[in-house]
Amino acid sequence: TSPGIQAVLANANINLENVTTALGTVPPSAQYPQGGTASVTSSQVVTSLPGAYSDVQVIIEPATFLFFPGDATQMGMSAVDVGPSITTATMSSAGSATASSSGLLTLSNPAAPIGPFIKYRPTGATFDPPILIKIPFNESMLTGNARPAIHKFIEAQQTWTEVP
Repeated sequence: TSPGIQAVLANANINLENVTTALGTVPPSAQYPQGGTASVTSSQVVTSLPGAYSDVQVIIEPATFLFFPGDATQMGMSAVDVGPSITTATMSSAGSATASSSGLLTLSNPAAPIGPFIKYRPTGATFDPPILIKIPFNESMLTGNARPAIHKFIEAQQTWTEVP
């Protein structure tokens, strides 16, 4: 598990076997510092978490370019229980931090989340076009002018950044 994660509550591997075509190895570059592997999907992939978290879904459309950093070859997601060091981390709205993101997402302010904490892997994976992530939330927990927003945890800076 990653630092700050106390327990995995539900877990699912996202099966990309038989629906992707390998495009080859990507050498390290400014865009992909670790290098990695590239592939493209040939059909839609829909995966849900099991049990109480079955409303959490990832949807990857056909013809999506996938990049996995390093030697990662599989994708997955987990609903997780996190410790206070993560829920009280600083909120930030500055720039994109995909490369240093921990893959941990939540809705709204992490100190008062309105949905589950979801961990995606591999950290640093990119998708073109973007994948669709569905995370259910408790609408009654929104107050005033609050709006639902997905935030990702940037481990290196111990901050949360809103996903555009």
